Amino acid sequence: MVILAYAMVILVWSTTPLGVVWSSQSFHPTVAVGLRMTIAAIVTGVVIRLYRIPMHWDRDSLYSYLCGTMGVFGAMMLTYFASKTVPSGLISVMYGLSPIMSGLLGVYLLDGARFQKSQWLALGLAISGLATVFGKDLHASGAIAFGLLLVLGAVALFSLSGVLLKKQKATPHPLALTFGSILLALPGYFVLWALMDGEIPQITLNDRGLWAVVYLALVGSVLGFFAYYYVLQKLQPSTVAMATLVTPVLALLLGVTLNDETIHPTVLLGGCLILLGLALYFDLPRKALRWLRPISTPALVIPLGEEENKRTDQQSAGEV
Repeated sequence: MVILAYAMVILVWSTTPLGVVWSSQSFHPTVAVGLRMTIAAIVTGVVIRLYRIPMHWDRDSLYSYLCGTMGVFGAMMLTYFASKTVPSGLISVMYGLSPIMSGLLGVYLLDGARFQKSQWLALGLAISGLATVFGKDLHASGAIAFGLLLVLGAVALFSLSGVLLKKQKATPHPLALTFGSILLALPGYFVLWALMDGEIPQITLNDRGLWAVVYLALVGSVLGFFAYYYVLQKLQPSTVAMATLVTPVLALLLGVTLNDETIHPTVLLGGCLILLGLALYFDLPRKALRWLRPISTPALVIPLGEEENKRTDQQSAGEV
């Protein structure tokens, strides 16, 4: 079950950036994410009702929902605003920083182990990759640079949300945690929509943005959050975030194939530095060498002759 949920997390994280970009092209960001979470809340509420999953509203459970809302509302809202200028593949690459951020936060919030030298080096590589990406876009467009700052803030909130959830003693059912987090986030979406847009969206069935919203609501939010919260309860936050080693590559390919996005060589270099930092952070080079190490051949056992067998049996009998 954990493997299946982990695979679902990879699928959702790989496809979500493109869905966010498509939905934000058709609707105002507050409308796109508000519609998505409203549909997700209705579907999740029905599932919880049908399967009689308990919803607790005690202090610890409520705090868990609030921690989840930090990612559902804060990280999502910043990501949707950034999607107006930042390509989907680059959003996924930026989210690749979440394991290192989670590790740093875990040191101070979860009393985790201190960073090793290799992990500090990994952090340096990731920062250099981030600087490479920012350096290219600062010269090209200030709007994209601001969008990258928004994504960076979203990654920080996403990482903090996961670490705080891991710190909590209360462990609600993953679907209950999903429903509670979305429910607390919905008022924020409606307030932002009223302040920043306030117009009723025009919806047409042949609009790919609409179907992107539906996909993100059902797969990205309901199944995605359920799978994420499930594996988060079973694994360490940084281990869950290891999926970001795979998702940027898949997201970049989807962006190029389905959205005609172009990958600038400088952005590609920065993304490779970030992924290299992630690989070093998870100590993958040493693990790969250990996996590739040849298995030593066991020593040959030469059978004893009959006389030697008898002698050995007599010696054993004498010892007994």
